[in-house]
This record gives sequence, C-alpha cells and structure tokens, in this order.
Amino acid sequence: MTPTCVSCEQGVSHCHGTLIVDILTLDCTDPDCQDLDVARHTLVLDATEIDEPSSSSVSTAA
Repeated sequence: MTPTCVSCEQGVSHCHGTLIVDILTLDCTDPDCQDLDVARHTLVLDATEIDEPSSSSVSTAA
C-alpha cells in the first residue's frame, strides 16, 4: 500500500516542498511549485532569522 497525502486526496491546494523566505525573495524546494503563498506550504524556513557567524566564532587554520 502506497502512503497518500490527505491534502492531495481532498483536492486542497498545497505544496510538498519547503518554502524559503529571504529578505528579498521567496523560493521553494519543489521545482514544480507554481504558487509561493505561505499558506500552501507546511514547511517554511525563514532565512531572515538565521544568524550569520560572527568573525569571532569563525576559526581559521594555523
């Protein structure tokens, strides 16, 4: 038996990819995604909340 998606079975507009929200762009990991609405994505990564490493926490090889 193949597992099925409840949203697919019910005809609900949704996406199986992850929506990536950046300061200026929206992108989805599903190449077939045509609608970048947050409501259509169960998984949303807000890249604006990811801190860049500070220069003090980056190690360099000696």
